[in-house]
Amino acid sequence: MMDGRVDGCSVVDLIENRTVDVSAKVIVNATGAWTSDMLEENGFEAEFSLIPSKGIHILLSADRLPIEGATFLRATNGKRGVA
Repeated sequence: MMDGRVDGCSVVDLIENRTVDVSAKVIVNATGAWTSDMLEENGFEAEFSLIPSKGIHILLSADRLPIEGATFLRATNGKRGVA
């Protein structure tokens, strides 16, 4: 961590049986509906929690995607939608 921000991770190479530290400019938390659990398990406070549902969730800061409304499109089979 640098200045309170995650700047990398430790990965385990199971083939070589060793741990390697990797640094990165950007870290993507792709744990989906388990994001809050993963953050809390690693000593971070989750700013919000997701309610699990089927599909893909992408969360952006309001200043990164300045929209005033949203839409929902249901597929013809009635099972899937796009917001």
